[in-house]
Amino acid sequence: MQIPPFVKENKEILAAVIGGTLAIIAAYIRRDKRPAKAHKKKPILRSLSLCLLSLILGVSCLAGEFFLFPINPEDELNTDNLGEILCLAGCLFLAAGVIWGSVNLIRLLLWRRPVEVPVSPHVHDQVTI
Repeated sequence: MQIPPFVKENKEILAAVIGGTLAIIAAYIRRDKRPAKAHKKKPILRSLSLCLLSLILGVSCLAGEFFLFPINPEDELNTDNLGEILCLAGCLFLAAGVIWGSVNLIRLLLWRRPVEVPVSPHVHDQVTI
């Protein structure tokens, strides 16, 4: 079986995409599965704000590449061209923000609030002598 020319030409980018995807999957698998602690008021809000920050960073990197350091497609892929680095970083941040944003939105919509059990004080029988 021969490798298609597209894969041969873009093997570095494909390796980065596969590595990033596997890192996200590993982080999801190793996440903390314990019940939420009482002192955390809104864990979803923090997660959504991190996704929004990732989206803003990705769009900023892609805008910097587009307006300041355009990519020359005829050059080979290396680290000497700042536009290529900005493009790769922007795509990575943008993809992470979109993926985790959608996961957190689904969590927000389907999340069941834990049932609060009322705490009853222990009633001690007082014996008077």
